[in-house]
Amino acid sequence: MAVHTRLIRGIRRHFVVATAVAVVLTGTALAGGAIASAASKTAKPAPWPAAKTKVFLYVDTDAAAKEGVYGDCQQGSVFQRGQQVLFRVSGTSGGVTLTTSDVRVFNVVIPGVKAPLPLAWGAHTYGVKTGAVPPEYWTVPWTVPKTYPLGVVNFHVHVVSKTSGAFNVDWTQIPIVSSDLTIVKA
Repeated sequence: MAVHTRLIRGIRRHFVVATAVAVVLTGTALAGGAIASAASKTAKPAPWPAAKTKVFLYVDTDAAAKEGVYGDCQQGSVFQRGQQVLFRVSGTSGGVTLTTSDVRVFNVVIPGVKAPLPLAWGAHTYGVKTGAVPPEYWTVPWTVPKTYPLGVVNFHVHVVSKTSGAFNVDWTQIPIVSSDLTIVKA
């Protein structure tokens, strides 16, 4: 009987761990961004997705196109020194897309880089060759300095509304090794 009980407990423990990992991976894959809102004054966690979201940001890193239209623009998180990273962000506030009319500050802040990199609003080059209406994003390229430290780059995105007090948000990466912007040796 004791062996049977230990076996059942072991199976339950593995099931709970496997379920937790599946939920985290599924949630991360579906999220594709981060929700930033005013911190709750209670210890109770906010439901996902939060019912009252001030700002939703989608942030990714791409291999930046240097050759012109299209170039080598594709999502990625592992870069070498000297390569160019394209930070691409889209966001909404109250369900409305954030554009230059809504935002006073929209920057990428990179550790070890003196000044924040200002994101620019504009059409993505996608539509130029395909004839489709190009999507619009906030973007800024960054060439990884030859002396930049190897490892994870804990960058964050900072956005402030033009309307006083509407929002002032910092987005940070979800700490998942396969998704973190990482600088590796050539």
